[in-house]
Amino acid sequence: MISTTIELRAGDATATISPDEGGMLLSLRIRGHELLVQRRPGTEPVPTFGSFLMAPWVGELSQGEVDFRGRHGQIPPNKGRHAIHGLVATGAWDVAVVGATAARLVRKLPEPWPFGGLVIQDISLDADGITLEAEIRAGEQAMPAALGWHPWFACPDPDVVRVGVDATEELVLDDELLPTGARRHVAGESDLRHAPTLGSRRLDTVFVGAATPAVLTMPGLQLRLHFDPSMETVVVYTSPGAVCVEPWSAWPDAFRMAAAGHASGAVLLQPGEALRRWTRWEWSLGMDNAVGR
Repeated sequence: MISTTIELRAGDATATISPDEGGMLLSLRIRGHELLVQRRPGTEPVPTFGSFLMAPWVGELSQGEVDFRGRHGQIPPNKGRHAIHGLVATGAWDVAVVGATAARLVRKLPEPWPFGGLVIQDISLDADGITLEAEIRAGEQAMPAALGWHPWFACPDPDVVRVGVDATEELVLDDELLPTGARRHVAGESDLRHAPTLGSRRLDTVFVGAATPAVLTMPGLQLRLHFDPSMETVVVYTSPGAVCVEPWSAWPDAFRMAAAGHASGAVLLQPGEALRRWTRWEWSLGMDNAVGR
């Protein structure tokens, strides 16, 4: 059964949120143009449509294990040997505030996360864009934290869609998409600095040192994905009918990488402290796709 939804309206834009389905953004329409992949069946552990928040980690958590200050947490793996994309992408959120153009959703971090805490989403729509803010707040225990967004942008024809990411380096990943700790310069298909056409590119790339904004251009519309300047990781993932351009506050497997001495972006929260980040997607209508080269 499809859950009750929240609809925000501003100018020519409409955003639909589903609190009971991971607090996800199900739809974002601009003058009738749908930006997000719509609901579709699948066997993946997280949705392959809409846009959802990842917390309290992003990407892969190696073997579902988290060790922090003598405490061990075991998260059931949901993708091979690993647990991916946090604990709040599915399941119900509480609606704390809702209005015509904005909503706030709140959710306690569920077990088996061993440290408690809660997550807050603030979603605000206006005539020129949508602002997504998220906060992880520690409770009575200290905890590691990371967050990020996973939008599935509709891409029915990659030959007319361009993606730009201002980053000169990417992480080197192993066969299970875990970072090795090494970086390399972008080159070939992974070089998106001049917003090339996607075409036949097949990407699952973790850009590091990225500067805001990323850009998505398609016939009739350009989307500028601004993100908190402290967020320097952007993931671009392509799949049939979709392209994901994802601002993250940390690397995949960030907690293990931090323990190994890498500046992975993982944040250590003391009791009562919070990690808060934002992304804002602004659109321009009537744009062609003749940018980059």
